[in-house]
Amino acid sequence: MAILLRFLLGKNKRAYTRREKNMSMLMMFATIGGFILMSTLFGLLLLYLLKSWLGIDLFPDTSLGIWDAVKSRFE
Repeated sequence: MAILLRFLLGKNKRAYTRREKNMSMLMMFATIGGFILMSTLFGLLLLYLLKSWLGIDLFPDTSLGIWDAVKSRFE
């Protein structure tokens, strides 16, 4: 078991090719960008739910229906 963990989690000592370095950077930026996007969307959803819970109506007679769906789950 320890050998398997060492193999999977051990330090990589080999040199990367230029293509591997580029792909590694691309994947890192994609991961960070995805995390930022998902965090932003989650934050906007929480702000929308807070706005709806407080009864603030920015655009009269319009609704996304998210608050109604959430409210119906807890009734």
